[in-house]
Amino acid sequence: MHAERFKTILYAFADALELLTMTPVGLALLAGIIGSAFVLSVWNGVRERSLACEAAGKKLGIGEGTFVMFRELAAILGKIFTAGPVLLAVALGGVAVLGVADSLRKFDEIEADRKRIKELSAVVRNLDRRYRIAELRALARKDGRTKLSLAFYGGGSEEVARTQELEIAGTDIFLDAIVCNFDYSEIETGKRINLALPYRVFSDEVAQDSGIALELFDAKGVPYAYRRPSGEIYGIGPEDYDRRLEELSVIMEDNDASRQNGLVRSLYGSAVHRIMKPGDTFTVWVEQTGGLVIKDPRGF
Repeated sequence: MHAERFKTILYAFADALELLTMTPVGLALLAGIIGSAFVLSVWNGVRERSLACEAAGKKLGIGEGTFVMFRELAAILGKIFTAGPVLLAVALGGVAVLGVADSLRKFDEIEADRKRIKELSAVVRNLDRRYRIAELRALARKDGRTKLSLAFYGGGSEEVARTQELEIAGTDIFLDAIVCNFDYSEIETGKRINLALPYRVFSDEVAQDSGIALELFDAKGVPYAYRRPSGEIYGIGPEDYDRRLEELSVIMEDNDASRQNGLVRSLYGSAVHRIMKPGDTFTVWVEQTGGLVIKDPRGF
């Protein structure tokens, strides 16, 4: 607690010092303060001499006024020269404060990143199991188009979290998936972990790039199947799990984010397919190995 309070004060002081000495606005403000101090000191000197002249029954002349100005400037410069060691010590102290603050901030960033990777790894380990993600059912076929119903399951639950109906040309139905290959050096167990996530449907007549997006994400962009009841989460608190799960979902959909996060080794596509006729029902599972499997429910 005391250490955090100290860092808060140190960072605030360092920010103010950096603003004052390393930004155009700060330098202008500092120059204004120093300039104002010079002008005020000279003005006071000239004013005192002018009052003394008035008391003596005469006016301060231009020559004498100029002399007083230069005398005051010389006095100020003399004071600065005399205070040189003190000013140097203050400057070195400011540099030291900035250095310490910068070092502590870098340490905090490293520690925060280490904690983040550890929490993301814990989320991945919670997802490293076999689970049912969806049920795929052919409702009808007309004019070469197949009408499908998809039911998406919530993680750790037999309940359907959401359903979606769609219609697509063709009979050979493909589920296109993203497979995220995690860097097992970051996984405490030391084993390789892949997670597969289906995200669109295409067919033998509809190109992959023209496929239909699946609605298997909740309002926060997290796959329903990735959510877990608090009692089934291990190695990380439920709130941290949900927070990092949302981050992980972004990572799995963004190639740039996946390369920068320090946890994902690669992203690649994978697809499974079945020829479907009205009445056919298939269950889609994600295997613990990270593969996507689609089979008749009786196959399980």
